[in-house]
This record gives sequence, structure tokens and C-alpha cells, in this order.
Amino acid sequence: MKSSFPVPQEKFQNRLNEIRQRIEEEIDPFQVAKIIVTEAHNLFQVDDAQLTLYYDLSIGMEVSHVRLHGDDFKMSVERVREDEEWGKQDDTEFLSPGEAKYSEMLAQRDRLVGQFMLGSRVDGEEFGQSFFNLMQEFIPLVTNAIEQVMLIRKVSEANQKLFEAEKLVTIGQLASGIAHEIRNPLSSLKINLQGLYKADLDERNRRRVKICLDEIHRLDNTVSEVTQYAKRTRLDLCSSSIAELVEHSLNLTTGEVVAHHIEVSTNIPAELPTIMVDQNKIIRALMNLIVNAAQAMGESGKLSINADSVGDGVVIKLEDSGPGIPEENLRDVFNPFFTTKAEGTGLGLANALKAVQEHGGELEVTSEPGKGAVFTMRLPSQPPTMQYPFGPRIVMSTT
Repeated sequence: MKSSFPVPQEKFQNRLNEIRQRIEEEIDPFQVAKIIVTEAHNLFQVDDAQLTLYYDLSIGMEVSHVRLHGDDFKMSVERVREDEEWGKQDDTEFLSPGEAKYSEMLAQRDRLVGQFMLGSRVDGEEFGQSFFNLMQEFIPLVTNAIEQVMLIRKVSEANQKLFEAEKLVTIGQLASGIAHEIRNPLSSLKINLQGLYKADLDERNRRRVKICLDEIHRLDNTVSEVTQYAKRTRLDLCSSSIAELVEHSLNLTTGEVVAHHIEVSTNIPAELPTIMVDQNKIIRALMNLIVNAAQAMGESGKLSINADSVGDGVVIKLEDSGPGIPEENLRDVFNPFFTTKAEGTGLGLANALKAVQEHGGELEVTSEPGKGAVFTMRLPSQPPTMQYPFGPRIVMSTT
């Protein structure tokens, strides 16, 4: 049985204007979605309202869900591949199109931006023609709101990319001058100490010279890492196998892995597609992640390296059994020169992030205290023509 909708047209129009004004004051997509589902819940007198947002990433898509069921809010974000269906959460957590009494796909400029769904009317009645007439005005408001917040997000990300690019230029100019001033005297010291080491010295003095040479080598490596981070080089691309990249990286870090008694397991499907990468850069990035995991685990632990396809690219996950990353440090781990180790430049993860970004990819870290950390590297099948750096995605589990 159909019944007329209880909201008068004039009241509905006034409410739409109020909603529009509230949305214009928000820049957070989740807050906008909460406003929309709350107002829909009240305006249309339903027991369930849900808004799903789609946001295109360089690899795959980010799918956000906001649901108001009764008085219970639920929100989630998932990243899905271009070739898979979204909806990996527990089916009972979020409303599905099959369960919804009303469902509308939201598109803007021929691009899908979301999906809006409603449950049953609280009075048990069916939606009548008055409801569908009102929805013709409500849905454009929802679609425009989504476009607004997504545009703000894109502008914010673009500004972040420009900031990172300008920061690299400044660091590059500084590093170039410092490297020149440091390396010249370092070379002189190294040559003279090497000559002294070969001279007829007693064991005590020979050991002292060896310490000096080791410290010079460490300082030279530090200068190299700084200049490498600041340098923007052209990618030397070639078709590469993920299995071979991982294997090469593990071979080059065997000493560190063995020294820390780390048990390494890999799962790299043979059918993974090859991708176009600068092998030296990606191998170096993987090495930095492996060494970081080994050092974080200390005297023993397990490191698993898994890979899978994602759209037309690949994803590589490195999961360790270490202590995890403290919440207060999580957002700093990719910052240059940040380190919690007694020895280290704090440039390993920064250089890994930079290498991945130069390929148009993403490097993500998730960590749960006491349960290790997971670094996820996403790489497209081929880097875009122009690459700009953008910030890492960081997730901290509090469960």
C-alpha cells in the first residue's frame, strides 16, 4: 500500500537549504557523509541510511561507507583493486543493494562517485510517489556534496605534492653543497689513514686506525644517502619480475637478516605480471624495508613478503613480527632524518618512499602495538609520464 510522504514540500525545501549550508562548511568527506545519512534518516523517516563514496587512486579505488542504522553509526574505508568487487567487510556491517528499499547510484560528469541507500520506513509503509518526487531534489544535493569534498581532497593532495617537490629541491641544493665540502677532506683522510694502516704499526694503533676508517666509511655512506634522497634522477625502466626483484633484494640483505636471526618467508605467485620499473631503485627500496624490519625485530623474528596483482599493477607486502611502531612515531617514520636507532641516518624509509613515488606508486605502513608492522608497496604496471611525490598513507590500529 502506498501513502503520501509526511514531509511538506515547503518544509522540505527549507531543510534542504539548511543541509546545503552545513555541507558547504565541511571539508571532511566522512563528516559530510554523516550529515547526509543523518538528515536522510530523519527526513524520510527510515530505519537505515547509508552513503558509499568512491575515490579514484593511482592504483585501484578507495571505497568509504557511512551507515546510520537506528542510532548506531558505522564507518569504514577499504581499498579495492580495479578488477575486484568492493565489500570485503562483514556483510552484516553495511547495507547491501539487495537489502535496501531504495538505492541510487550517484554519478557526476559520467563518473561514478558513490551510492546512496535507504532501508525501510519506520512506520512500515512503502515509499510513495511523493517520496520519489522529493528524492529528485535530494539526490542532486548529495551528488554535488560528494563532488565538493572530493575536489577539496584532490586540491589538498596536489598542494602536498607541490610542497614535497619544493622541499626536495631545497634539500638537493643544500645536500650538494654539503657533500662537496665533506667529501674532499674525507677523501684526504681516508687515503692517509689507509697508508698508515699498511705501515708497521702495533696491534693497538692498527685497531685505532681501523676504527677511524670504519667511521669515515659510515660518514661517506651518510653523505651518499643524503644526496640520493635529494637527487631527482630519470628512471631507467625495464620489464621486471617481482619474484626476481624480491630475490635480489633478499640476497643483498642476507648479512643483516642472518645477523638478526630472522626467518624469512615469501609468497610470490608465478603468474604475476611483469612491470616496468627502475630495478636499482625498487631493489634499493625493498632492501631498506627488509633491513628496517630486521633491525626492528632485534635478535630474532619472522618476516613474510607477499605479492599480488592489483588492477594492472602489483602490491608487495612486508610483514614483520617486531614490537610495532609507537603511535607517536608512526607519522614520522617516512620523514628524512627521523630515526629511533642509536646508529642510522633516518633516510632508509624516506628513500624507499621516494623511489616508490617516482614510479607513481604508494608506500603504506600499518602497525598494531606489540604485533609488528606491515609495509605495503603498490606499483603500477608502468610509471606515469610525470611523477610528483605525495604523502604516505599511515594507519595505526588501536585494537
